[in-house]
Amino acid sequence: MFRLVSREPERMKGYGMKSAAQVAALLAVEPEPYYCEMKELARQVREHVALVSPRVRCSELRKIYRAQGIGLTLWPGKVRNLRGAYFNDELGVNVIVMKELPKDAMVFTMAHELKHHLVDSGLKPYSKWRFDQPNPIVVGADLFAAELIYPEKAFESDLERMRARASECPVDVILRLKKKTGTSLPYRVFRERAVLMGFAPASMFRVSFWQKQEKANW
Repeated sequence: MFRLVSREPERMKGYGMKSAAQVAALLAVEPEPYYCEMKELARQVREHVALVSPRVRCSELRKIYRAQGIGLTLWPGKVRNLRGAYFNDELGVNVIVMKELPKDAMVFTMAHELKHHLVDSGLKPYSKWRFDQPNPIVVGADLFAAELIYPEKAFESDLERMRARASECPVDVILRLKKKTGTSLPYRVFRERAVLMGFAPASMFRVSFWQKQEKANW
């Protein structure tokens, strides 16, 4: 059975059964240490379950879910602005993921919800979470998911190797990187990482081809 190998995140100690809104407010004061811990936790989980490539499959996450006792429901149809949800109540521990999501978005969503299970399981209630944006609990789950799928250091190293041709458009480099690695990291996260790393300005991703890919595949 999978065992959490990370220490309890320092920023979460002492929060006990406080509401998710209270914890989010506390974390929002200084979120960076918390975000770093979520990335570290993702790397530890990745190593523990022997994920060796940036191509992570739903079957690999299902295996982690089973070991953690997490039920998984693929919900038919679409719910506006909802990809997944985590519940921990009298009915047990369950994750709901929208069935119609593209594969990469489904993998990312399952990884996102895994963070809620590993870190936020003492927070109540799940089904009524409402936050102002950005909410550090959710941002932390996105960072955890991205790091679990494609660690930043590997991403940066691979990107550096792919950008050998200085005249090539950064968007084309990123597209080649995604195709070559077959990574499950969604297009939206590729864009956000590239912008944060200073590899390309946000304006460069406004080209119609990229926007179509991001809209279709998240």
